[in-house]
Amino acid sequence: MDELFGAPMGAVVGVLASIFAVISLYLIYIAVRHPILVRMALRNVLRRPARSMLIVIGLMLATAIISSSFTTGDSVTF
Repeated sequence: MDELFGAPMGAVVGVLASIFAVISLYLIYIAVRHPILVRMALRNVLRRPARSMLIVIGLMLATAIISSSFTTGDSVTF
């Protein structure tokens, strides 16, 4: 697979890596600047483990659905 929606994979990977880096740096900046938000988030995860697990499972399921649709689309076109 050399292209994704007509764009070369090298360009797609570069753009996604730079977006990931920018978002990660921004989140680190927020965590350093406002540590109370980090403490509240961690406390919320520990207080409500079932809700946290449901959110993680939902994100994994959504990722699997999107990945399988890409795989199906690629295999149908070839």
